Amino acid sequence: MSFNYYEILGIEKNVTNQEIRKAYKKLVVKCHPDKNIDNKEKAEAVFKKVTEAYSVLSNPEKRKRYDLYGTTENSDQINYMEVFTNFMNNFVENNQDIIDDIKSCNNMKEVQIKLGIYFLRKLLFV
Repeated sequence: MSFNYYEILGIEKNVTNQEIRKAYKKLVVKCHPDKNIDNKEKAEAVFKKVTEAYSVLSNPEKRKRYDLYGTTENSDQINYMEVFTNFMNNFVENNQDIIDDIKSCNNMKEVQIKLGIYFLRKLLFV
């Protein structure tokens, strides 16, 4: 089962490693099983999720893979429909300008031209 690691740590996608570490430390202290004796099992489950999220997001390679594919699994274990859905959600979230521009098109030819221009700009100015 996969979780949204950013939501678990209560951070945005564009945070620095220092901010990830800060959020992790804050949550570890709050949800540590030894500090939650009344509800140790729940605290342990949350603690494990927080630790897993930190282990992925604090590692640049794992974080990149997670951001691209929504998972850190090997390629033979990846659900490509989920990868495509994550890609499209990420694209829409980060490119609202082009989405709005495409919505204003009157026909498919305009859509193709605008997408072509958009991708050329991305390639040339990245």
